Amino acid sequence: MRKLILLLFLPALSFSQSIQVDQDRYTAQELIEELLIQSDCITDVVVTNVYGANFTDGSKSFGYFDAAGTGFPISNGLVLSTGKLETISEPTSSLANDFHSGWDGDAQLEAELGIDSYNATIIEFDFVPNVAGISFRYLFASEEYQFDNSVTCKFSDAFGFFIRKADETSYKNLAVVPGTQTPILNTTVHPFISENCPAVNEAYFDRFNFNAETIFDGQTKVLNAVAEVIPGETYHVKLVIADDLNDKYDSAVFLEAGSFQSSADLGPDRLVQNNDALCYGEVLVLEPATAAGDQVAWYRNGNFLPGETNSQLRINKPGEYAVQITSSEGCIAQGNIIVEYYPQIDYNSAVLEACGFSTTETAQYNLHDSASQILNPNQRTTIEEFFMSRTDAENAVNPIADPEYFISEARTVFGTVHDGFGCSEIAEITLTINAEISLTPFEICSVEESNDPEIALTDLTAHLIDQNTNASNFQIYSSAEHALNDEFEIVTNFSFSELSQDKLYVKLLEDNNCLGFAIVPVQLLGAIELPDDIELSICSDSKDLLLLESGLDSSLYEEALFQWFYEGEPIPQSGSSIYVSEPGNYKVEVSHQNACTASRNFEINPVETAVIREVNITNLGNEIRVEIEVTGNSSYEYALDDSSQFQQISVFSDVSPGNHVLFVRDTEGCQTVSREISIFGYDPFFTPNGDGYNDSWTVHGLTSDYYIQIYSRYGKLYTILDSKNSSWNGKFENNDLPAGEYWFSLIQGGKVNLTGHFSLIR
Repeated sequence: MRKLILLLFLPALSFSQSIQVDQDRYTAQELIEELLIQSDCITDVVVTNVYGANFTDGSKSFGYFDAAGTGFPISNGLVLSTGKLETISEPTSSLANDFHSGWDGDAQLEAELGIDSYNATIIEFDFVPNVAGISFRYLFASEEYQFDNSVTCKFSDAFGFFIRKADETSYKNLAVVPGTQTPILNTTVHPFISENCPAVNEAYFDRFNFNAETIFDGQTKVLNAVAEVIPGETYHVKLVIADDLNDKYDSAVFLEAGSFQSSADLGPDRLVQNNDALCYGEVLVLEPATAAGDQVAWYRNGNFLPGETNSQLRINKPGEYAVQITSSEGCIAQGNIIVEYYPQIDYNSAVLEACGFSTTETAQYNLHDSASQILNPNQRTTIEEFFMSRTDAENAVNPIADPEYFISEARTVFGTVHDGFGCSEIAEITLTINAEISLTPFEICSVEESNDPEIALTDLTAHLIDQNTNASNFQIYSSAEHALNDEFEIVTNFSFSELSQDKLYVKLLEDNNCLGFAIVPVQLLGAIELPDDIELSICSDSKDLLLLESGLDSSLYEEALFQWFYEGEPIPQSGSSIYVSEPGNYKVEVSHQNACTASRNFEINPVETAVIREVNITNLGNEIRVEIEVTGNSSYEYALDDSSQFQQISVFSDVSPGNHVLFVRDTEGCQTVSREISIFGYDPFFTPNGDGYNDSWTVHGLTSDYYIQIYSRYGKLYTILDSKNSSWNGKFENNDLPAGEYWFSLIQGGKVNLTGHFSLIR
């Protein structure tokens, strides 16, 4: 059921041709000697033990496989399984779950890998190498690989490729993650599945299977098992795979034909994508196993390296390196490795300038502030540890305990730059102490009601910027002590009386680096009072001028200076008031002897002519209501038919049917717009009794190009009205129709525009 559920949620995939298996084509000896090895440099191959399934139908658990014509990454070879060999070729949607009573596990596999084994398949053989290294290629596939299911991290069948000298008892397992001693299992090689099942050695996982070449739900990439051996010695190999915990969810190991051969092991590739590349400038020593009398030749990117004939090669640049080792018997062992380097760490030295006064001997530094100078923002680098000496930094000992609050005299310290790949460089950080500077006084204005004006931080900051201190940021304090200790920074507006001295202490910063302290005197000046800023309107198409007045008390005119501005630019006007004809933003600045300059802003908005966006007519049967919707930036008033009678609301009630004219004008009196409308209305009843009142029924407000159908509630048509015959007298075929309710439809332009009903009363 588990596989069926997964497949329901996966996209449809084309079926792949299955690999073919054959348990009788080769004997166990032939599978090892003729299929797996195929090398004249590996001799005296003897299969010493074969153990596997003993199904009643004669099925075996190992044999030959052929993947020709499929997408399987190994074309053919030897396969060992924990189930029937033939089951391997079944569809992936099936479950490899072959049960066989009495099929035991393997004690060595249990001891080496810590499992509780069942259904073991084993082939053991001896061989004699004539070279110093051997290798073979394989992949592991298992039903216990479960797509999007954290059970992948909990259970795994196990296998081992154990090797030892024939006269020894201790084995070495070759089926491990390259460069480690970690055995290859689905619990040790898989991608990210969930927070409870994070990726492990993902670089060696190939894929999850859905409609693939085998029955197994997932598989590793093709891996290379290597071992150093002594030429001429006899070695014993044990290939074994077994289920763990129970006999369910089978697994298999596929060994590539001809891959068991002489080899020179240079180690796993050192790749960026595997997070295993080398640091810039790092030296890697390649040293494959060799024997006395071997001849060694080295290559880089396919080119022979003259003079490199030793068994050891030191490299310090990227490339694909290869070695060819020829034994005294003429056997050739080859190996290769791809070596990549992480980019060189780009970094700079840094200078941290602490704020001080002329008497300051030590200052406080946040060493982390050096990162903005040291690190290249285009690289993924960090700086975390800091040291008093380069030697400590190189050996990563005695780091500075509290780099955020480091108290020091002027000196040089060192920081370690990390790139996230395990590489690092050491950067110098120069610590300096800058003495204070003096700035021009900051003048503030008092008001008549109080001699304790508020000091606005925005105004103070603008004054500091005008001093050209090269600072881009400022920290403001009320005392030198507070400034030195970075405490009680002033971050809001404050009153003049809060100053203990008529001074402020300012820390000057650039990119969080201190440029020094500044002492700023604060002087209290008088102020000129002007009215509040004002917003006015002007007709957009009017020739009239609008008067703008500064609002300054006329008794102060004689000693006052006026400067007017339009849209931020000065205009040649110097009086207390001006006339303007254009909308926009105006300002007047008024300065006075021994007082601060005051200003007043005028926002002059053009009055937009109203645009009648929509007229909504609501027929409530006994009442017709008209509502006008307009757009514009002004206040508007409304009139119906009589342009001299305007009202503030845009709704008119009890409107009679017929043709009307709507008027809209702005309250500034700039422009009036109008629209003609037509309103349909009908009589709710009529009394055709000849008394001259309500003797006929009609729809009012119609002109031409219409007709009206009148019918009973059951749809019987009695008459049709139009512009030539616009009313009905209650007769049908010259006979009076009885009193009651009648229905009508008004059709214009081929569409029904109005429906309703009315009463005929007799």
